[in-house]
Amino acid sequence: MTVIRTNQQNQVAIWGETALGTRPTPVAKAQQLALIGHDLGRTQSLAVSQVLRGDPNLAQPPRGRYHAESHKISVPIERSMIGLLLYKMFPSYGVVGALDPYTHTMKLVPGAWHAAGPYFGIEVWDAEAAKGDVLDGNAIIGVECDVTTDDKEAMLTFEIAGIAKGDWENAIRQQASPTTYNDVFFNMADARVKVDGVVSTMVIGAKFALKRRASVKYLNDGNRFAAQVILGGIETASVSLTGLFDDAATVKTLATGETEHTVEFLFNHPTNVNHSLSFLFPEVQCYLSNVAAVGAGNEREITVDGTAYYQNDANATSCLVTLKNALATYVGLMQ
Repeated sequence: MTVIRTNQQNQVAIWGETALGTRPTPVAKAQQLALIGHDLGRTQSLAVSQVLRGDPNLAQPPRGRYHAESHKISVPIERSMIGLLLYKMFPSYGVVGALDPYTHTMKLVPGAWHAAGPYFGIEVWDAEAAKGDVLDGNAIIGVECDVTTDDKEAMLTFEIAGIAKGDWENAIRQQASPTTYNDVFFNMADARVKVDGVVSTMVIGAKFALKRRASVKYLNDGNRFAAQVILGGIETASVSLTGLFDDAATVKTLATGETEHTVEFLFNHPTNVNHSLSFLFPEVQCYLSNVAAVGAGNEREITVDGTAYYQNDANATSCLVTLKNALATYVGLMQ
């Protein structure tokens, strides 16, 4: 009987690469991600032939290169698993603590990466059909988050660039039993937004987006996949705060003048107050991108946008990630 593939049994595992596109043999440290959704895969171009046939018909089209320059994966915030992706995104990593909770810090800094480097492999496995695709040579180039008042899991969406090298429709998993993470997920109801170190009592929605400049380069080397993912500096570092328009104009005043603000997105574990995830933007300039519209509703809302940057803050970064959990280190976990 033909198996009609559904979404429910789709699985994604990742592992570290010591060099871009070089798969470990065998894959022994695969980590299976808790999953909300993704569009991982590769495409291929098919050009229109330039050949004149001598009749009105097109000649056979030439096949082009494979592409995987921009794909996204959304995952729930789970206190251990989420660090795998953050560890691969940020070049600076440190951990302190001799007992639970351990404090992991990750941030953007100039210079060399931590020893593990940014590259990793991906397997997209369909458990119903018992088939999977492998994408070698990937790097995380962005992360974004949307904090709302909806009752659901808190989640992060990562943008991935890859060289589109890999295998397709494999009948055997790269690792039969990857490490899984099935802890309690963080809830959106437990998310908080701090402005200038104080939990805001007016924000009803908030977003942040952090994206690096990245370039996927192809060579005339006889391969249809790319040769390099070149990671550059920050292209986008933005925050957005939507709040109720109170008589003191609390949210609106953030965009007044040249005042610099700090904005922090904080997610707490629902049952362990010692475990949390924080994205701190130490230096933010806010601006008013739209007016507080008047309509038929009972209250007015206002949105203030901001750009994060690094000027002279002691953290020496435009974004500092702090993850507190029971895991001693991410070093050596994936490779």
